[in-house]
Amino acid sequence: STQSTWDDTAADQILNMDRFIYHFISKAPSGELQNVIKALNRLVGQEKVEEVLPAACHDHNLRNLVAVESAECKVILSKYNEVDQTHFLDPVNNLIMEVDHVRQVVAGSAPAPAEADELKLFRHKLQQIGNDYCSQHHSKGTLNVFTQPADSAKYRAFVCIQAEASNKKSFWSGRWTSVSEVIFSEETAASLNCHSSNHVHYYEEGNIHFDASKKTVQNITAQSLDEVCKKIFQAIGNIESEFQQELEAKAADFSDNTLKSLRRKLPLTKQPFDFGSGAHRLASELGKNAKK
Repeated sequence: STQSTWDDTAADQILNMDRFIYHFISKAPSGELQNVIKALNRLVGQEKVEEVLPAACHDHNLRNLVAVESAECKVILSKYNEVDQTHFLDPVNNLIMEVDHVRQVVAGSAPAPAEADELKLFRHKLQQIGNDYCSQHHSKGTLNVFTQPADSAKYRAFVCIQAEASNKKSFWSGRWTSVSEVIFSEETAASLNCHSSNHVHYYEEGNIHFDASKKTVQNITAQSLDEVCKKIFQAIGNIESEFQQELEAKAADFSDNTLKSLRRKLPLTKQPFDFGSGAHRLASELGKNAKK
């Protein structure tokens, strides 16, 4: 019937609107989440946005490894330390944080269950070496080590790195994220599966997004657990340096070729046309004479 068709169309429109809101919030650029929410409020109405907001912000925060302040340190929000949608483990202070995903703050915390001594020692070794690595390579970034049960391995950990930078006057923002899965078959041997990502947003009189990622797998062996942990971050450093070099080459090509092809061409003189000089009137007269 006509009524049934209208109901189906209306339902599709509602679903499409929810997807639209969810997409823009979950994929908001670094440091621009609140601006995106405000813009959506104006476009579709605050009430409609708030229906999707908690789930979309949760997805955004985990997708981008957003770091929140917890007990005098920053903790990354990820699927590796997620207890449920609003609670996350702070492994440094052994706390369960309650997180407000919209405001990106910790709303409260409570003690977490005690960590096994052997696992705590292993995580602490990785975190300690990781802190030195992060201070050298990501001075304004955050690095967390999260451990998880491993069925057939001795230890399993995820090393998460997140760093952000922005310059509103120059209309750009960027985020670097890295997740490295580390599986120890024994104390002197480990496999490393590293996934690094980079997102840049440039928005001066336009809207340009640049996404890149790199996956690398390596096997690491050494004489002791301490040495393996050091080699893990040496390997991560080499992987990230290589990725950065690839990004710099892409950025140069992007500026020299891609962006150049989008810009308005200069005249043969290679100088901007001076409209204030009256030269355009002279060009117009010359053009008319040429047609005669």
